[in-house]
Amino acid sequence: MSSVVRVSVIVLACCVPLLATPSLESKSVEEPASRVFVGAGALLAFQQDLAPNSKPIATYPALSVSARGGYQHKFFSPLIVRLYLDYTMSVRPTGLESITTSSFLINSDAVSYFYTLGSIHFGLFAGVGLGVATYGKEVQEDPSALDSVLAKGFSAFLNGGLSVLFASAHRLELGVKLPLTKLELAPTRHYRDTHLLLIYDYIF
Repeated sequence: MSSVVRVSVIVLACCVPLLATPSLESKSVEEPASRVFVGAGALLAFQQDLAPNSKPIATYPALSVSARGGYQHKFFSPLIVRLYLDYTMSVRPTGLESITTSSFLINSDAVSYFYTLGSIHFGLFAGVGLGVATYGKEVQEDPSALDSVLAKGFSAFLNGGLSVLFASAHRLELGVKLPLTKLELAPTRHYRDTHLLLIYDYIF
């Protein structure tokens, strides 16, 4: 009986590495280089009234919300380049009306992950966004009233921040959108806004 047990143990010991080999190989399969992602986030915006010489006259905090979606490609291990569309809006109540701004941009960013802790990757991203921005007021007294768009024009932002990737499919980013352009509201008054955003992406 003891000899049978010994033989069984030896056979199992020989089979375990063979059974484990396929799972190890499956873990070593690399993820696709090209992937699609969608995301959304919110945090804080700073709405600025400017003099014609771009000197700030007043700065107001506002709620900032954003949604985005696009495509990314990994050229080599630490570097990812992505191209995506995003819509970002800031809202600031002022008495009976709200100041609302929005921008619809096409963005190109480079992301580099430089530190890994288990399945979590830490990195930085930087890029630029180009598109159209609007500035308007929404009257709260009359829900049926149309929004009044006071200015509309070309918009450009510099993007940058911290990126954290979980299990290759979940990404959390704390970033800033710094304005490179301004809108002219009047000959003596201009406007721009800066966005600080916490965004979650799901990568397919």
